[in-house]
Amino acid sequence: MFFLTPILAGIILVGTLGAGTYVTEQAREVVSKYNLSQISHVLEIYYVEDSKYPQSLEEVVRRGEVKNLNVADYSYELFGDTKDVKVCEIKINICWTSLVGLDGFEPSTSTL
Repeated sequence: MFFLTPILAGIILVGTLGAGTYVTEQAREVVSKYNLSQISHVLEIYYVEDSKYPQSLEEVVRRGEVKNLNVADYSYELFGDTKDVKVCEIKINICWTSLVGLDGFEPSTSTL
């Protein structure tokens, strides 16, 4: 019986760590979607004001419309003479695009 206690503790610990990794990944995805949502709002406002999307994410950062954005974490691609845009969070591989439905989110399969 004495040997079982450390073994059970080890099993519980490994199970908990596995669940923690899953929860961490889910939290990272939620934060990434939130960040992309905020970026999409800024891009849509930019589009309404300028009738086009910016040439880069750096442009909205320079204009002060987005703060504390590490643009290296995102890919940015323009389509159709700046009429459509796709922004992807690189680490999680989730994208927002102006071409997809109301929420604009799509899982990315490309390596932009």
